[in-house]
Amino acid sequence: MTEQITRQQAAGTAVIGAGIVGAAVARALARRGETVTILESNRPGHELASSKGDARIRVLAAYPDEEYLRLGLDSDRLWRELETETGRRMLHPTGAISYGSDAERLAGALAAHEVEHELMGREEAARRAPAVNLPEGIDLFLWQPDGAILAAEAGLEAMLGSAASHGARLIPGQTVKAVRQDGDEVTVQVAEGQSKFARAIVVAGAWTASLLGWPELSGLRPTAQTVSYFRRDGPPLPAVIDYDGAEPYSGWTPGFGLKTADHELGPAIEPGRLPGPDPERVAASTAWVAERFGMEEGPAMTETCVYTNTPDERFLIESKGSVTAVSACNGQGFQLSPAVGEMVARRMLRS
Repeated sequence: MTEQITRQQAAGTAVIGAGIVGAAVARALARRGETVTILESNRPGHELASSKGDARIRVLAAYPDEEYLRLGLDSDRLWRELETETGRRMLHPTGAISYGSDAERLAGALAAHEVEHELMGREEAARRAPAVNLPEGIDLFLWQPDGAILAAEAGLEAMLGSAASHGARLIPGQTVKAVRQDGDEVTVQVAEGQSKFARAIVVAGAWTASLLGWPELSGLRPTAQTVSYFRRDGPPLPAVIDYDGAEPYSGWTPGFGLKTADHELGPAIEPGRLPGPDPERVAASTAWVAERFGMEEGPAMTETCVYTNTPDERFLIESKGSVTAVSACNGQGFQLSPAVGEMVARRMLRS
């Protein structure tokens, strides 16, 4: 395997990590004519990865600020472009209804960017989302008609496929042990040897901080998030987001019918050591689903996924010489990945 890598010694870019953000970075660079090699320790979408699963909610939200709304608008265009390029459907419109402390702020940001939405009272919200039992004591709801579900597995496969069609090369089964600047080159060490590249971009999710050991990455904190899946037939429900408390949310999933979790951070974990689902979180999700949708049956499946978090919920892009660390964090990375890939590619090619 080392021979396969070293054919491109001292040439092009190594992208370390084949999750959705790494794939988007690789695609953006390859479309600009760069020589790109993607090194993945396991296989894309493996069980310990942040990009696993079959569905993500895609809403044009503005958290933590309006810069992220602009990223969302750019990503929306790029996801649709990817659908056209690959002939695969990834965006499934469902609409989205949200409420709580952030609803009015988000509505203001959406209005500033002329994104279709409505801030409405209880009666109108009940008409728009009749399958949702609206919470008591709340009289203002944010409706986003373009809320959608991203087919995550299809999205990752399409992004990697597009990167490959533009010349990027994926080499799975390559556990990177070290990345270091050597003069004008970057040495990437794997178990069987080492290879040199003009630059390296580390997009390794929960492993990014420990792999590089930079003080600037010490704030990255991987957490375990419990996710529950419920069987539900019928047309897709709109995405539902509660911006208060544990910030529960739900969305349609093609595999089961309904996926739900809390956005509130779970326990901190070591990279690669993923605990089982938290029974308390499962119970809370079960109760929330029963209240919001009248579904009394418990989840058909539960699992644990990984968030990699920054203290301020902003994405992290940090460079030292020809090595760049990228962490699109806090549960936002998947839907915004195409725009993040473009942003990183522009930055790399300017340097």
